Amino acid sequence: MVMRSVRIALVLSAILVAGLAAASPKVIGKLGQALQATTIHAAPSARSRVYYRVPRYLYLVLRGEPKNGWQRVLMSNGADGYVRADVLARLPYQVTAGT
Repeated sequence: MVMRSVRIALVLSAILVAGLAAASPKVIGKLGQALQATTIHAAPSARSRVYYRVPRYLYLVLRGEPKNGWQRVLMSNGADGYVRADVLARLPYQVTAGT
């Protein structure tokens, strides 16, 4: 009887842990903010195509670490773009997606 109760408790615990793990949000980047008006580019180069003009103080999702003075950002369509890293403030918050 005691063993059966222990087994039931273990099964319920496993189900609860699995449910919590499935509901955990996925981290998709860090929160950043444009310190001045700037542009999102198709590639990490000022000569690449401009996707969007970013107004001052707009929040952005920063992906990874800056490389060669450029920061990869997540755009609203799910694609990545690039912004000069020196015009961004890196804020101490993670951006998550999911439930």
